[in-house]
Amino acid sequence: MGRHYSTRDFFREMPNRLLARYFEAHGVLAELDFASMKETQTEGLFAAWRELPEGQRNAMDAELREIHALSCEKGWCAIRDEAQWQFKVEPERTWGAVNSQVPSEVFGGEGPQLAWGEESAKRSGRVCAAAAGRECS
Repeated sequence: MGRHYSTRDFFREMPNRLLARYFEAHGVLAELDFASMKETQTEGLFAAWRELPEGQRNAMDAELREIHALSCEKGWCAIRDEAQWQFKVEPERTWGAVNSQVPSEVFGGEGPQLAWGEESAKRSGRVCAAAAGRECS
């Protein structure tokens, strides 16, 4: 069963700096000062969101749902598995690049424990990108 999604909750859970980047890329809500907005206090954002044309909101909401679905450990496993398949020619080099780009706060302050290639996966018994002590399921 998937996690519950609501736009209002998504805005509360997502860091303001990432919301700012998303809306800037879509050329909307430029009038909002995301830097001065307190994290999780997104009432002004949600009000501005509701003022957007319905068609525009619906298109972006579909993207936000996808982002939400991929923003958990299972989602990270899906991304990692796809990257592994896409870059199977040079897995050691690819995972080194991926590992250096993953912020530790994604995993609750712990660095990600990636299985780098088949041999490493066999040795560790772990094949998903989850924080130490956690497993993807």
